[in-house]
Amino acid sequence: MSCSAFCTICLDPKVLPEQFSFFVSCGTSDTDLNVNNASGQLGPSTGGIDAGATQLLCLGDHPRLNSDTKDRTLRALSIFKNEMRPTVVALEKERADDALPQVDNALPQVDIAHLLADSKCRLVDADAAKGALESERSRVRALEQGRDQTKTECVRMKEELIKTREELNKMREELNMIKEERDQTVQERDQTKQERDELFKENLDAQRTLTAIMSDRPAMQKARQAMEEHRGQQMADLYSDSEEIDLVSELVRDLNECLDREQGYMKDVKALQEDNISLRKKLREQAKTIDSLLEHAVAEQVARVARSAQNEVQRRGGAGGLRERSHATKACRHPAEKTAVATLPLSVKPTPF
Repeated sequence: MSCSAFCTICLDPKVLPEQFSFFVSCGTSDTDLNVNNASGQLGPSTGGIDAGATQLLCLGDHPRLNSDTKDRTLRALSIFKNEMRPTVVALEKERADDALPQVDNALPQVDIAHLLADSKCRLVDADAAKGALESERSRVRALEQGRDQTKTECVRMKEELIKTREELNKMREELNMIKEERDQTVQERDQTKQERDELFKENLDAQRTLTAIMSDRPAMQKARQAMEEHRGQQMADLYSDSEEIDLVSELVRDLNECLDREQGYMKDVKALQEDNISLRKKLREQAKTIDSLLEHAVAEQVARVARSAQNEVQRRGGAGGLRERSHATKACRHPAEKTAVATLPLSVKPTPF
């Protein structure tokens, strides 16, 4: 067997160091594992075949090898099996030839039979290694399926991440709105503080004015007494005119209320007039649209009835067809007109045909 079948495995720098022991156990440094056997002829080396099969089985079952190395091992096994087939056929032929009674070749026949059985065992082991590699390939396919599932899960997680980012953006927008409301509240608070300060200043001014008034209290009391006396006289006059004043005030209030109601009524009347004008414009436009649609629909229906009547006349022939066509035209036209007119408003219904 050619050593090229193993070079793709053993000479790979990624392969484990113990796999280089194949060339030590092979027992030869040639590029071929065929050496002189016990009979002095060129034949397969039992040690080389054993070492090759054992090495390939170890490579196929090794747990630390990746799928690429195991694929190359499978290719090496197939090459080993194909190269051993001519040798097995030759050994079977030699065993058949040596089955003839020959005393001198008894020992070589035993060796050839043993070698043939050993070669068949090696082929069985190669098939077993091939089955192991197939199972390893199945495991790799299962791992690839798991990888695909993991990719799908990653895609789903990315979609969830996108949704989470969208929700986060919405929350950020809400936070910005809250910040704007907070800033507005701060502005209102500052404005309230300014108003409070202004009121405080006004209060101080009022207190100062009150202090000045309190200092002028005696003169003010005298003036007050004079004012009370004058007020008493005014109250006496006021009591006499109070009834008339009440009546006049009531009349003034009623007049103001009437004026307010009149202004409101005038505004409502103006709004109603504007609405009436706009509604009339819309009604005119709708009436024009409906008239055009009715004319188009009636024209299409009349043309359709005329075509059907003409076809009927051509099919039947004679004056009877014309009479039936006129009746069919009337029968088809009137329901459409009635239906179209019934759907119109009362103010825009056209005159019947």
